[in-house]
Amino acid sequence: MVSASEGAAAKAAPSTPYRTLAFLGAWLALLASCAIYADGWPTDNRIERWGAQLEEDEGWELLRSQFDGDEAVLVRLDEFDPSDLDVPHAVARMVSRLGELPGVLEVVDAVTLIGVWPWESGGAAAQRALADELDLWARQPARLDVIVRIEGTSPPSARMRLRETIVGLTGEAEGMGMRLRAAGHPLVSAALDSEARRVERTFVPFLIVLAALGAWLFLGSILLAGIALLPAATASVGARAFARAFVGPSDLILVAAGPITFVVVFAATLHIVLRFQHYAGNGVAPALAARAARRDKTSATVLAAITTAIGFGVFRWSALRSVAELGSLVAGTILVSVPVLLLGAPALLAQLHRVPATPVSRPRPWRRLAAFAVRRRGAVAALGGTILIAGAIAPAYLGTATNGVAYFDEEHPVRLQFEAIEAEGASLSSAEVLLRHGEGGRWSRADLVALDLGRRLAEVDGVTGVFGPESILNTVASGVGALATPLFLGRAGRIDGSGSTARWTVRFDSGESAATSRMLASLGEVARATVPGDDVFLTGSIPRLHAMQDSLVGTLATSLSLTLLATTLLFVLVTRSLREVAAVIAVNLTPVAAILVTAVVLSIPLDGATTMVGAVVLGLAVDNTFHLIHAAGAAPRGDRARLRSFAIVGGAATVGSISLALGFSTLLLSGFAPTARFGGLCAIGAVAAWVADTVLLPALLPWRCRRCHGPSVLE
Repeated sequence: MVSASEGAAAKAAPSTPYRTLAFLGAWLALLASCAIYADGWPTDNRIERWGAQLEEDEGWELLRSQFDGDEAVLVRLDEFDPSDLDVPHAVARMVSRLGELPGVLEVVDAVTLIGVWPWESGGAAAQRALADELDLWARQPARLDVIVRIEGTSPPSARMRLRETIVGLTGEAEGMGMRLRAAGHPLVSAALDSEARRVERTFVPFLIVLAALGAWLFLGSILLAGIALLPAATASVGARAFARAFVGPSDLILVAAGPITFVVVFAATLHIVLRFQHYAGNGVAPALAARAARRDKTSATVLAAITTAIGFGVFRWSALRSVAELGSLVAGTILVSVPVLLLGAPALLAQLHRVPATPVSRPRPWRRLAAFAVRRRGAVAALGGTILIAGAIAPAYLGTATNGVAYFDEEHPVRLQFEAIEAEGASLSSAEVLLRHGEGGRWSRADLVALDLGRRLAEVDGVTGVFGPESILNTVASGVGALATPLFLGRAGRIDGSGSTARWTVRFDSGESAATSRMLASLGEVARATVPGDDVFLTGSIPRLHAMQDSLVGTLATSLSLTLLATTLLFVLVTRSLREVAAVIAVNLTPVAAILVTAVVLSIPLDGATTMVGAVVLGLAVDNTFHLIHAAGAAPRGDRARLRSFAIVGGAATVGSISLALGFSTLLLSGFAPTARFGGLCAIGAVAAWVADTVLLPALLPWRCRRCHGPSVLE
């Protein structure tokens, strides 16, 4: 309510347009500066970086320190005439260019390994046998493979340079009548970096523009829409600018910081703008309306912000550093942004001279919707309970992606070449089995042959090939070659410089997550059973990436549980009974359950983006619920007044939810699967949160008198 003294003070207060313009200009200048700086936020999606984020793994460190990691790119040349004398020279030039690139450790191919064109006679028998063992060439049809080994610690720019060089070589090969294709996880990482930049520069601005159009449509004023967007846009670019300065490179998870902070702050600001519009539309002076809106919404806004910040803050306990950093970044940005919007937005609103009233600010439609829900509370509650039960079961059926190839659209060149080369029999995923000799000893030729580990590993279901010390020893069985065994083993990366650690590379096709988990477990069992007394390590880029994906499931469960606990404690402060606490908890879990069920039905796997959807949707739902509960609780005594206050806030909840759903839906246009899934699920979650808040919440709340079920009160 507005007092007479406040009204007189508002009318007597002098207008300060110049001060307001200066304030607005400074704000816009800060926003532009942060946006320019944030645009330079680099990305880094190397498997090396993802693997390093998990708990320390001695085998992983051993692989990196003694064997320079395991990342490689397979470059395949085919559809050429082997009798063409220009082909060997062209291959040699390509190999030379690849070997000169930064971050490339070595280039292995049949021509340089054998020393002559593979179809010619001659060449050392051992090298030719090794080329056959590695399947680097084939006569029918003619095909040459080049393996480019990448230094694990090389920067993303080196992978991008490699990708650009391969694109150039592809054109040159076509000019000579050859076909060149390339695949490997370093190229996947480079493509992920490109797509992440595209998300930030294309789809995030598109999200903001569409949210602005939605706000303009519902608010009926471009000025009101701009004021609603200003704190949210500042939070978004501010989070990214801070991350560039103090957090480190972006990735598939951290790239979500901008959209998440935008939608959370935007939803909070809309409640203040709608409350202001309600007062101003009823004849209250803008300055007084802005002051009253801030007073009415401060408590609910602060509580909602604290709950959302806690929800993201619990990500600090994630085993994955990127998830932990995202949680801290979003939580901190929300806590900083709330005072900004509570002070800045009303200050700008107070300077408006003409405020249009829109149908959405009038409570009658939302009062009718709430009345319908109360009269049908049994059916509504049953439907909500069904969704909650289904959501509780859904996580057991959620899968995770084994590698990043499935992140791309089926027509994306990286995915097309990766899947095509694997379909031709060249498995591009691998695991590394490392055996460290006990008591600091050295592996002898006899010991390695006696192990017969390569054969045992090859018998595991799903394995397509094993390249171990035996592969080298079988090619140099006797004579002078036998004396050079350590040299061959070291050159092929099958034993380290000290001779104490031997290495077997197990190749397999990229496939479904559960099958990969079973295969990796079997490989570990076989290795430990073969050498029970020595140190056995099952490691590699793909197993580490797989472990990272599995950690996301735990992150999802932990974050939702801790957020639910924090939400329960805070709702106790604003509700009137345990029944109301139970009602609001059920309401906020319903949209989360809805998106979990949707993910299972649509076979959407968990990845860095979709793991965050639950927290985002919970944050949106909590925001609206706090405002609705606060309005209903602050109403004068009586069901009619309580219902009217509840219905007035329903307009703001509708504006925010629909605008955000439309904004998130724009991400469905992305050909990058994590972005599209994130946008689609968030859009569904925003709509589900609105339905839960405006339909399920009135049905579950206790009402004071039995007459409230009648049309005389509820209509």
